[in-house]
Amino acid sequence: QVSINFRNQDRIGQSSFWLRRGLGFSSYVMDFGPDRYMGLVEGQNSGVAILDSDSELMKSNFSVGYIELPLSLVYNGSASGSKGLSLAIGGFAGLRVRAETETLRRMDSGWLRQTTLNGFYTNRFAYGVQTEIGYKEYFVASRMNLNPFFNSPTTNSFSTPLIMAATMSVGIHL
Repeated sequence: QVSINFRNQDRIGQSSFWLRRGLGFSSYVMDFGPDRYMGLVEGQNSGVAILDSDSELMKSNFSVGYIELPLSLVYNGSASGSKGLSLAIGGFAGLRVRAETETLRRMDSGWLRQTTLNGFYTNRFAYGVQTEIGYKEYFVASRMNLNPFFNSPTTNSFSTPLIMAATMSVGIHL
């Protein structure tokens, strides 16, 4: 996951607690390796499947991007809210803005790069919980999506993969 967040926080009364909110952009990338790729299955049993490749794949991945609104309750005893130890817990909600697959194949005539933009039955909305522990401007954060990436499009016998995201990151507040 790659994220960029713009945040602001305000002290709650005269306490050591702060309310942090902002706007973020997140991109999740899933690598399927050289022998498998993600594809759409259309028809009566439509959905998304992780398929075996019948040609030599060098690269296959899926990425989905969201614009997000994070909200956290932060504990920091300093007057500025950014010095010393900080602990934060909260949540986020996001709206999907892009979903694509990219494959790179070796063909008899050379290399073929294919990018497919599609919703891929991904959930339009994402939401989850997040925590953070930090010292001054440095932090370690974790996030857990509470909904899967993919919707089952209809009631059918096709198995859409259940993929949930949990991430851990190290960062710096600028």
